[in-house]
Amino acid sequence: MRSINTLVANLAITMLVAFSFSQQAFAQQASAKTFGELPLIADAEISPDGKTIAMLQSTNDNSYIVFYDMDNELDPVAIQLGESRVRDLFWGNNERLILLASNTISVNTTSGVKIYEFKRYFTLGRFDGSMTRLMNSSEGFENVIGAGSFLHTLPDDDQKVLMANYDTSWRPGQNDRAGQRVGNNAGSGGYNLYKVDLYSGREKTVRRGSPSTRDWVVDRDGNVVARVDLDPATDERRIFAKLPDSNRFKKVASYKQPPGRGTLFTFVGASADPMRPIVRSYHDSDKLGLFEYDLEKGEISTPLFNNNTYDLDSTIYDTTAATVIGARYIDDFVRDQYFDAARRSNVVSLGAALSAATVSVTSESADRNLAVVRADYNDRPSAYYLFDKPAGSLEPLGSTYPPNAARSGIRSRYDFSASDGLSIPGYLTKPQGLGASNLPLIVLPHGGPEGRDDMSFYYWANFYAARGYAVYQPNFRGSDGYGFSYRQAGFGEWGRKMQSDITEGVQKLIADGVVDPNRICIVGASYGGYAALAGATLTPDIYACAVSVNGVADLIHMLSEEKQTGEYSLAYWERRIGDLGSERNEIRSVSPVHNVENIQAPVLLIHSKDDTVVPISNSWRMRDAMKEAGKKVTYYELDGEDHWLSSGKTRTAMLEQSIKFIDRYIGR
Repeated sequence: MRSINTLVANLAITMLVAFSFSQQAFAQQASAKTFGELPLIADAEISPDGKTIAMLQSTNDNSYIVFYDMDNELDPVAIQLGESRVRDLFWGNNERLILLASNTISVNTTSGVKIYEFKRYFTLGRFDGSMTRLMNSSEGFENVIGAGSFLHTLPDDDQKVLMANYDTSWRPGQNDRAGQRVGNNAGSGGYNLYKVDLYSGREKTVRRGSPSTRDWVVDRDGNVVARVDLDPATDERRIFAKLPDSNRFKKVASYKQPPGRGTLFTFVGASADPMRPIVRSYHDSDKLGLFEYDLEKGEISTPLFNNNTYDLDSTIYDTTAATVIGARYIDDFVRDQYFDAARRSNVVSLGAALSAATVSVTSESADRNLAVVRADYNDRPSAYYLFDKPAGSLEPLGSTYPPNAARSGIRSRYDFSASDGLSIPGYLTKPQGLGASNLPLIVLPHGGPEGRDDMSFYYWANFYAARGYAVYQPNFRGSDGYGFSYRQAGFGEWGRKMQSDITEGVQKLIADGVVDPNRICIVGASYGGYAALAGATLTPDIYACAVSVNGVADLIHMLSEEKQTGEYSLAYWERRIGDLGSERNEIRSVSPVHNVENIQAPVLLIHSKDDTVVPISNSWRMRDAMKEAGKKVTYYELDGEDHWLSSGKTRTAMLEQSIKFIDRYIGR
């Protein structure tokens, strides 16, 4: 087997690219480009036969899928991805890699030009570099924004996979393959189950759904065992099981979602028993967990994972059996908890070998002898390793960022008790070598708002720390990961207790002598951008500047837009912000665009032109309102960028513009 370090070195020649890992002056280490470039390695997946590692790599704002052959036969093959943004990556078989990619496009609609993000699944050929779009033979897929759902790499046919997707060419009156009409036949599209060829991309219908079908459930062999429909008239979800020795579906349960709580449960994979698939659910707990669902009884049964302190974050999914083999949760770092004792033992061994890191296995060979391991740290970028179990070796594959980003700062826990007694967790990143008191502070609240921050290296926070700023990231009430009651505590609290959690955390830092009260700036993206603008408008005496990136500025307009999207979407956001009818004045009182007269500090607005989540009009409205009020505002537009800052070029531009602005108002 060839050394992976030799393979990576050869790639530099193959791509005519050299990654410089030399030590540089501190100022250059802290450049926006060092931190803003997309990760050198964003993902690494090993093929089922263990002979190839596929990496998602980037350099000079170009992204590549790079195939590294683990024997001595082939040089690395790099395939440039162009404008596509890769959202997921895994092997379909030993020759074809499956990737989920997205692009944004402008569409003329009756209400004006809209920006949409289209997602599609593709396969890449390991040996010939060919790219094929999956599900490509029907015009009914062309107008569907989503790529559908990937369910299974079929064990009896390694050239096919099982997927589900909407087909808008479907017409009412069509039946499923068994001859049974499903759903209520309303509308003009069906959510169908397909067997898809990895080489041609063509699909063959396995089961037909209808506009009311929302999910298909399969067993480890790829056989359909259940279907979930939604009755739009009653908002009732109905579970139909295909019971043993029957080819017909029988309704086994129905339920309505409790207001505001979210999905009662979601099917996530098969278990050893075909009639007991795995679901994620709160069930009767405050913490999100994993359970088996008894299809014959129509009820949740055996618990598989339930942490007393933290929610389930994600599942560890085995595509070869459509099953969940473990759970991931976040305390301060991502933690893997496998159901299998041997896998649990591996994680313990890897943790001992990389004692300074928290480790997780991103992929493994079919025989489980080789695995790609990700190591996360609080004081340096994450890194990837190749674990050879028979040899007992752990070989480095590479770091997500250049080593000169490692000396930027160290993140630690910073929790406090809010004025109403609720414990608010958070993290403080301090710049190295600049002391521990009277520091200039950047407050960096996360987006979502039902997201959360953790203790691992984060390019944005570490960039500011490298430039000499302390960075505070509070997981205010409403954040995800700490249980439903903590998330629910944020309902209706935009600009209120969610914001006061941020404010009181800053006040605690001032009282502790950690930060200079005269040099504090609040910065954030998405909901964090709203929090930055809310800080500038609702607590203007605290902040010397504010930076909003793709932030919500007009809550009234946001809810009005959601009303056009549909009642379900509106109900979700009204639960979290307020009722657009009865609470309009209260919402207006915490909407930044309606409170610009309170602003004292200069504000920088940065917005992505192709933002499909928070339309750019939010920043236009805020800019115009501030100018009309005679306030100091700077506006910067990121051309061709999406909501998530997926391009290294524009991510770097965001860091450059924000640090220039911050240095001007709170720099030394």
